Amino acid sequence: MAAGKLDREKDFVRMCVVGCGNIAKAHLAAIGRNYGLGAPQIAVTCLCDPNEKNLKEFGDLVEATCGARPSCFATLEEALAKESSEFDAVNICVPNDLHEQVSLRAFAAGKHVLLEKPIALDTASAQRILEAARAAGTVFMVAENAQYWKEILVVKKCLDEKRFGEVVTVRAKCWESTVDQNEWQGDYAPGLWRSDPRRAGGGYVFDSASHWIRPLRIWVGPVTRVVGVHGRCVPHMQGESFAHAILAFDNAKFGSLEAILAPWHVMPQPWFVIECTQGELVIDGAFNGGFGVKAFSREHPDGIVLDTPGGWDSSYEGEMADFAAAVLLKKPLAAGPESAVEDLRILLALFKSAATNAWVNTADV
Repeated sequence: MAAGKLDREKDFVRMCVVGCGNIAKAHLAAIGRNYGLGAPQIAVTCLCDPNEKNLKEFGDLVEATCGARPSCFATLEEALAKESSEFDAVNICVPNDLHEQVSLRAFAAGKHVLLEKPIALDTASAQRILEAARAAGTVFMVAENAQYWKEILVVKKCLDEKRFGEVVTVRAKCWESTVDQNEWQGDYAPGLWRSDPRRAGGGYVFDSASHWIRPLRIWVGPVTRVVGVHGRCVPHMQGESFAHAILAFDNAKFGSLEAILAPWHVMPQPWFVIECTQGELVIDGAFNGGFGVKAFSREHPDGIVLDTPGGWDSSYEGEMADFAAAVLLKKPLAAGPESAVEDLRILLALFKSAATNAWVNTADV
């Protein structure tokens, strides 16, 4: 969908974007598309990035999207010192090891915060961020776009309505290839911060699997225990590039999570399969949405498409609109930041399980 134009006659959130990489571009594109949807508005008024080339290129995109050139600074500290009154919110899109540092500074300045997932590298850091948010009394959202992914919500509605009976088990597969080109593939190139677990918190699984964990929790409920293994198959990545895990939910159901970043071509396959007592739901493994959601049942043995595909990128529209509505209209978020802590606990439990060869309680990490 083409972007509309910012209506400056209406209220909008003035946002400072810290970190001008790929995820910031995805956020900006969604902000622009939302102008044409009548959603609560955001205007990017300020950018922070130590790389001047990034600032220039992203500044051009902001001007084209929001209709005005943003102010540009190397750091959030500099922006707060010189133009703090020019923005209400901070969108933090920096490497994972900087999440706590930048978040605490934004909260100390009384800003609303949109923090890209993961919330932090460990639960102690996450708790310090939550405490700072409570002290600030501002809106705090951890950006997990899977919460707004159309295909995920279509399945959620089916399950709530018990259209295909009760959930029996669920399976998620998070897969990408370093040789199959897509807009995110370059994020895992040699020498970038995602290849260093000291900066990323881990490897591909730590960085990406939360997008597949959140839907499982939305559909089935809280995860209480995890057992799993992980390993490496991408030579230049120091952290894990694949994992297998079994998740135990608090309602005695089980699910599986598989994740891989492969240095070879990967056959297209479903992102999710949900087995129910009266059928099976399948979400296509395509960033553009593919066939969307298909249901297989006694009545539809060859499958039936349940809705028009939404696709990955459209999930950012809901994410940006939800944040803006929380700031401008005081609406509750679809998921509070505590939900991101639960995603983190599941990942940390997986890593601990791999190290101990045992089931790990998520409450213990």
